[in-house]
Amino acid sequence: MENLAQLKKALKKGAVFEMTEHYLRPEMSGQIRVVQKTQTNGVYTGIFNEPDNPISKANYGKGYWMPFDKASNWRFKDGYAINTSIRGVKCFKLRLLSVDEIKAKEAMSA
Repeated sequence: MENLAQLKKALKKGAVFEMTEHYLRPEMSGQIRVVQKTQTNGVYTGIFNEPDNPISKANYGKGYWMPFDKASNWRFKDGYAINTSIRGVKCFKLRLLSVDEIKAKEAMSA
C-alpha cells in the first residue's frame, strides 16, 4: 500500500486491519477492526469478531466512522498507513492484516 487510492481500494466491506497506534485515543491502540460499511469518503468499522461490542454497534450498527480525509494527510511506509491532522500531528497508524493473520486472530478468539 503506497497511497490513499490503494488504501481505499483495500478497505472494502469485510477487510480486517489493526489499529497499531492511536495517538489521540491510546485505548484504541492494538484494536483489530473490520470494515462494516464503505462510502467514497470513509468507512465504518467495528471490532473484529465482536458484533456486540459498543464500537461495532455505534452509529446504528454501522460502527465507528473513519474518514479518508485528504491524501496530503496520509503517509505510507513499510505497509503502514499513518493519518495526520491538518497541522501534521499524527492521529493514528494502521496496517491491513493478511489472510493468515486473520485466521490466527479468529483461532485465538474461538
